[in-house]
Amino acid sequence: MVRHEDEAFPRCAGGTTIRAACTGLVDDLHERWGLPSVYLLIDGRLRCQASRGYFHVSDGFTPATGIIGRVIKGKASVLIEDVTTDPSFIAAIPGLRSEVCVPVWVGDEVVGAVNLESRTTLGAAAVGELERAAACLGQRLEALGGLAAASLAERLARIAVSLAGQTDARQVQVLAVEGALAISGMGSAALAYRNSQGVWSVRHAAGPLEQVLHGWDVTVLQILGDWVWAGTSSYFPDGEAVPPGYEFLEQGGIRALSVQPLVVAGQVTGMLLTADTETAVHDPALTTAMELLASQTAATLAMIRTLAHLERLANHDPLTGLVNRRRLLETLQTAVDQQHDKDWPGAALVLLDLDGFKAVNDHHGHAVGDTVLCAVARRLEACARQGDVVCRLGGDEFAVLVKGIASPDEAAAIGNRYVAAVSRPPTGPWHPPVGASAGVRVVAGPSASAILVDADVALYAAKQAGRGHRVLWDVALRADELEQDLLVADLRQALATDALTLVYQPVVDIRTLRVRGAEALARWHHPQRGDVAPSEFVALAERAGLAGDLTRWVLQAAFRDASSWAPAPDGEDINVAVNISAAQLGDNLVVSDVRRALNRANLPGSRVVLEVTETAEVVDLESAKRTLDALADLGLALALDDFGTGFSSLTHVQALPFDILKIDRSFVAAAAIGDGRAIATIAAICALATRIDVDVVAEGLESKAQLAELTDLGCTYVQGFALAPPLLPTQVAAALARQDEGGWVLGPQDSLRIEVPAARRYQAPRRAIG
Repeated sequence: MVRHEDEAFPRCAGGTTIRAACTGLVDDLHERWGLPSVYLLIDGRLRCQASRGYFHVSDGFTPATGIIGRVIKGKASVLIEDVTTDPSFIAAIPGLRSEVCVPVWVGDEVVGAVNLESRTTLGAAAVGELERAAACLGQRLEALGGLAAASLAERLARIAVSLAGQTDARQVQVLAVEGALAISGMGSAALAYRNSQGVWSVRHAAGPLEQVLHGWDVTVLQILGDWVWAGTSSYFPDGEAVPPGYEFLEQGGIRALSVQPLVVAGQVTGMLLTADTETAVHDPALTTAMELLASQTAATLAMIRTLAHLERLANHDPLTGLVNRRRLLETLQTAVDQQHDKDWPGAALVLLDLDGFKAVNDHHGHAVGDTVLCAVARRLEACARQGDVVCRLGGDEFAVLVKGIASPDEAAAIGNRYVAAVSRPPTGPWHPPVGASAGVRVVAGPSASAILVDADVALYAAKQAGRGHRVLWDVALRADELEQDLLVADLRQALATDALTLVYQPVVDIRTLRVRGAEALARWHHPQRGDVAPSEFVALAERAGLAGDLTRWVLQAAFRDASSWAPAPDGEDINVAVNISAAQLGDNLVVSDVRRALNRANLPGSRVVLEVTETAEVVDLESAKRTLDALADLGLALALDDFGTGFSSLTHVQALPFDILKIDRSFVAAAAIGDGRAIATIAAICALATRIDVDVVAEGLESKAQLAELTDLGCTYVQGFALAPPLLPTQVAAALARQDEGGWVLGPQDSLRIEVPAARRYQAPRRAIG
């Protein structure tokens, strides 16, 4: 018997494949109607199988998307006479007027939809015609055996893509377990992990055996962990033959169990378990798919941990773990933006600088100094109230953003409390005592940077008043800025009269222990004030617009001194390194300044390393790259200083042509006291440098032990007090003249000698270093 639908839609009824039936149907419809299309629900998405009259068809709808999704979900036909009034309409071509969409049934299941769009108004007749067409297609699909299930490879690929797009570890666990259930054919699944102490625990489970899997103790999980300790999969398909020691399977009613390892960097970090109460025949293809699922799960979880670690590095000080300047300014700006809200509780910024910290570094070394900084950080955290933000701005300067401040007097009292907390005698492990001075600024102003400047002015006033003082900022303090103006005038005069001096800290090849360069460091002895800290007069120069003048003076003096240095005994030239600020990378004058200084000193550019401080934010990367490319054309090597502590370390390495990465001393110091994260970070930086063919300089070397460890980690060059303190130009020349084949390194008293195996002597460095 020939059905009516077969006569009305002969091409569809005669289709010998699913695709042919769908194509035939749209051909039958296109002769009488506008723009027909057929969508089938395949592996959870609506896929367009055929269409006519379109130059483009959207594909891959989710079942909840658009009018077609509405039909699939509601299992009923939809007529939209005016598509411009329907918010769920998705236009494939312009000028459409109306649309009809009807479900396609196979048995009692909706498997797709037939859709018809038109530039004219469609009515009930179109709905009836399309429903008959859908009935014909459904009958043909059923005759052809229905829609084929997605292949194992397709299902695995979709699960893997879904996992790879996640950034939440908990969601990865849920998706991995769901994927394991979908692929394995077993009824239950779980993920188990091993912590840093090697103890296993189940983190997520699903299925009828969920409670059993969650109930396994560490002994059971360790047994299963032993199955996959070498990264291999294990499968137990026969519940009838439970060997001694595995009674936990029988007790849990488990007759089939599959275990795949989660492997990261060659180490098993977890297990993906699937289990069932029925015996399952071992299928190697399923085992392979489960191994791939476990691998993707492990890779995604490792990526999430890495992203979290990078996010922490971007927003936290690596030594103390406190938030850094960048994060503080973001939080402070939020407070500034909220200050006019009627329910705003008020806030204040407390800026603290340690009293006596320089003496700690000078007398005990930077390692002890770092211990003090960490102790101060813990005291500030202990003193902070809930909601306060404790920050290390850099060096020995800290800040606390205090929330819920009702008055300036309350802000001043809290400032006193923080000063007292820092200044208490040491408790626990010994460290030298320090005090603190504080500047306090109530949050009321135009911007975070303005608040920070005012707090800094108050802090400066506190330091001027003596140790342990706290100053609350007020308008009267602006008068003190006049003194800063006088100091600026003195600095300008010092630059004009050559009253500054340079000292040089040697940079040593870690393989040969030969001096290969020296970093130029500016010093200023003020006639009345005495020695002015470099951090102070450099910041002063930047605030006063004298950064360019200071850089020009340093370039000329450093190149002049370097031109007099004799080569090393192996004939290698000794290079000189000069720092410039990130702000100068956008100034074309720096290129002409370098060229002029090179010509004046008759020094080849190949003997110069230009260091850019990474902690300063490079705003215009394109302009910075042009400047650095021009400097590289002069033969200079380019170094990224304080690498790892700044705003976007990896961005700078990728976008800018650096030849050298200088690891910040905070990582070296933390590694020296066994900080695993710092050691891993140094190793990662060295590995990165090897892959991209750049050199690594580790700053802040304090001991022989550090030298050996940095050598093992892969550093190329080192500098620090264990090698030599900053030297006067005449001391540099004398020190270079004393290098001999035995291998030596200057120490604080010019006495530290480290013997080097003969095979390592006089090896040439990979590239120019300063």
